[in-house]
Amino acid sequence: LTASSDRKLHPVEHRTLSVAEACLAHTVPEDFQWGEATTLSQAALLVAESVPPAFMATLCSHLLLPTLRMGGSLGAS
Repeated sequence: LTASSDRKLHPVEHRTLSVAEACLAHTVPEDFQWGEATTLSQAALLVAESVPPAFMATLCSHLLLPTLRMGGSLGAS
């Protein structure tokens, strides 16, 4: 993973993580499609700058579910 200045080192081997390994660590689904126009460097930067999907889902559920349980609305009034 070389597109970011924040390099993620492999825990066992003397190298940085591959884009595929970084995606797995970030909980990006294995079948996620980047699109034909996305280069490997762009994908590496997107992963390096991303918030892991599983973390975001957990955070949103903790923030939104209590609101919904109290009869709140998620939409604009």
